[in-house]
Amino acid sequence: DTTVVDVKETTNVDVEDLWNMSVYPNPTGGEINLEISGLTSAKVNVTVISSLGQKVFQNEYNVYGGGIREIINLRSNASGIYMVVINDGVNKMTQRIVIE
Repeated sequence: DTTVVDVKETTNVDVEDLWNMSVYPNPTGGEINLEISGLTSAKVNVTVISSLGQKVFQNEYNVYGGGIREIINLRSNASGIYMVVINDGVNKMTQRIVIE
């Protein structure tokens, strides 16, 4: 998928005050653990974007108990800097990861 995505800052709410997001290990060999709590929506969209703006991963997750906990396999991607974008339809949060 060569879709180019424009990553914008979070919306008018300071999501860092609402959500607790952890992406580890960072740097990674290609597999990341994603843990988010404090979500208020029923679903959340997770997208990983390369430094060239290409979408390399996207999935929608159902939220249970206000959070998600997932392992995302990015081993087929080249070494470099990537952005993990979390979007619940209203708010958006990004975190930079490095694949070695």
